[in-house]
Amino acid sequence: MCMLLTSVSMMAQDEVKSLVSQFDKAGNRERVTIANTLFSKYIKEVADTVFRYDNSVDQNYLEGTVYYWAAEYSNNRAQYGQAALYVNHALPLYKKYGDHGEYSDCLALAGAVYTRMGDFATAVKFQEECLALDRKSGDKQLVSSSLNNIAATCISAGMIDHAEKYILEAIRIERELNRPATLTVRLGMASEIFTRKGNYDTALQMADEALKTETAKGNPDKVPVRQSQLAAVLTGMGKTQQAMQLLRESEKGLRATGNNNSLAIVLNQMGEIEVSQGNDASAVNHLRESVKLCQETGNLTIELKARHTLCKALRATDPQAAMAELEQYATLKDSVYSTEAAQSMSLFNVKYETAEKEHSIELLEEQVKNNHLMLGILGIVLLTAAVVALLMWRLAAARGAKNRTLIKANLLKDELLEIAKKQSAHGDEQQKITQVAHEMGNMGEMPQVKITKRENEVMLLCCDGLQAKEIADKLNISQRTVETHKTNLFKKLGINNTVELVRYAQAIGAMQDKKG
Repeated sequence: MCMLLTSVSMMAQDEVKSLVSQFDKAGNRERVTIANTLFSKYIKEVADTVFRYDNSVDQNYLEGTVYYWAAEYSNNRAQYGQAALYVNHALPLYKKYGDHGEYSDCLALAGAVYTRMGDFATAVKFQEECLALDRKSGDKQLVSSSLNNIAATCISAGMIDHAEKYILEAIRIERELNRPATLTVRLGMASEIFTRKGNYDTALQMADEALKTETAKGNPDKVPVRQSQLAAVLTGMGKTQQAMQLLRESEKGLRATGNNNSLAIVLNQMGEIEVSQGNDASAVNHLRESVKLCQETGNLTIELKARHTLCKALRATDPQAAMAELEQYATLKDSVYSTEAAQSMSLFNVKYETAEKEHSIELLEEQVKNNHLMLGILGIVLLTAAVVALLMWRLAAARGAKNRTLIKANLLKDELLEIAKKQSAHGDEQQKITQVAHEMGNMGEMPQVKITKRENEVMLLCCDGLQAKEIADKLNISQRTVETHKTNLFKKLGINNTVELVRYAQAIGAMQDKKG
């Protein structure tokens, strides 16, 4: 039944894409007909208003509206890539022809889509533009909504201090407007922020107020969400028994209402508590379901957490499955965080190296002014040192290139052997793959590349599935320094990502040494 619903959903999404494509190519009269078909047949699922247009409508405005609602429809069905294409098409049209409210809504939708895709930097840019427009309009309800959206994105991006600033302003506005229903949403988010900061007293106060208000209203859709937020605070305070009781109630309510996004969060919370208590088998069931729901709803942030915890839960009973989860986690994490981090690091390194060179030049000029003789001697010494350094560099480069080739060959050999095991039904192919793998292995054993103590610490913590910020906190260094160590490791080993780093550590026995 579930597969049938998914198939029907995909067919509907394909038909929406087809109608939008037809609209794009059609003439003005045909466009109106296609737009009305799209709105009456599909968009009514996500819109509060029934749209109907005639031939007098401005064509640019109609185009913006079609693409905006197609984006809403795709976003609602977790088709975030398609939603991003549509909303980016609608934005310039709404900016030029739409009123403030429509353009603001379009910006807010763009922010929500990019948050779900894990592109937090782009999401915040859209959301901050939306907030600026809402402030200019003077509509406090819109301002509160924009503040809440930015806070949610900041939480996902780990920018907790920024999130606090936005959500506290939103709470002040909601108390002023006296909107209890909306206030509970803001309080729930604030409880999560203060829990992350370790300010449990404030978090408990806000989560408790939100749950009591929602319970008094008797809202079956929202009470389970508030229960899970209060449970998160209690977990942080070490009151896991109370937290689990709330989470079980929340799980039951969320299954009844079909809120799969919040259910994924609750199942992950339960899994984390169970792992901490040594109930790994029960944790695995909850975490696997959480991962499945996250994939269906496109919730990358919670999927990362669930996979990380699932790796811990599987280590004792199924190390191979744990390793597979760790690789999935690392791949997903790299796809979400690495590009922006690498760009930031590259820019920082250029600035840092430029400043260092400028400083060296200033020192050299000062020496020239003070002592020409010393400059001559220094030149000879530097020239000699440069020649020696060049020779050493060439030797090291040759040795490093050989090591990188051997590492890559050994990693590929292991991967081929793993593929061969899974291809047991095709004997000839299995034999051929195994033969190629062994030939690659004959190139030489996995070399032990010289890695610094700090780089080794970073590598092992990567194997534990920690993110750069978590590693930085654990080692009491900056996140930028962690990224530099990872970049250096990638260069030394001739690898491209965290998954290959984890495989290398496993191949040389670093993970076993750590356990020992």
